[in-house]
Amino acid sequence: GIYKVTNAVFINSGGITIEWDNNTISVKKFYNGAVFVVLAGLVSFINPGIDGNGAAGYTGPGIYFGDTPTYFTYDCSIINPRIRATKDSCVLFLGPRGGSGIVIDGGSLLTYNASGASSGGYPSIRVTGAQDGDVSPRIINNCSSSSQVLIDVTGMWATRITNCFTGSIFFKGNPDVTG
Repeated sequence: GIYKVTNAVFINSGGITIEWDNNTISVKKFYNGAVFVVLAGLVSFINPGIDGNGAAGYTGPGIYFGDTPTYFTYDCSIINPRIRATKDSCVLFLGPRGGSGIVIDGGSLLTYNASGASSGGYPSIRVTGAQDGDVSPRIINNCSSSSQVLIDVTGMWATRITNCFTGSIFFKGNPDVTG
């Protein structure tokens, strides 16, 4: 089924797992802003199915790590996501410390696509705010963003991307890009 959400779900405590079957259950948002706002470390999403409802004009990411720079959202994971139709990135980190050491493994991440191009130029994964100051790597494995931009690594200190299907990977101004 499809479950309508009208407010963000804030995750303030760490060490939790949120799991559902994204093949049969999807959370669809009806407001501007993130569906999940993670304000703690050690939070795992397993099989999240999120519809950002971008066609209806709702803005914001599917999962947002870090509400202000005072939150340190470390060692979180997103396993086999099905996040689509977001009018921002599907997964958004707030720098300098949001999402340090995160693992995104498998699944698909697709921003809202009205006419064959990613809405507003948003990649599926990106960081906003200050540049990373933490060397804990973000690890992106086995993800698909179809022909859209998978990730904008601009401002991310350490990121490993393996076995992904995408139109492109974007970086701007990173002085130390290898691999």
